[in-house]
Amino acid sequence: ITRSLVPKDLLGDYISWRALRKNISKFVKLRRFENFSVKQCLHGLKASNYPILSRLTFSHQSCCKIWRKVQHPVMAKKYSRFSFDGKLSLQRKILWSWIFWYFSYIVVPLLGNH
Repeated sequence: ITRSLVPKDLLGDYISWRALRKNISKFVKLRRFENFSVKQCLHGLKASNYPILSRLTFSHQSCCKIWRKVQHPVMAKKYSRFSFDGKLSLQRKILWSWIFWYFSYIVVPLLGNH
């Protein structure tokens, strides 16, 4: 059902979709007072498997501010790695938020109506 509600890019590739189905299955099998954390929802999911997240870019303005401050080649390399790490961190945060929203506003209401 959720595949018809959510765009394909937001569900990730086949590997991510399989891991997500597995996590939903674990969630469905929970008893009444058992907990299921977002970390458990994210088990087996990688931000790199989501095409929409791989297309994220930093704004040109923020990159220019960093590069203007850098004058030494060693420091330039350090700052370029920092911006790459920032992108990965941003991808993880967006994936975390997306999966939280997906479970909270799609999976749980569908189970409640069943």
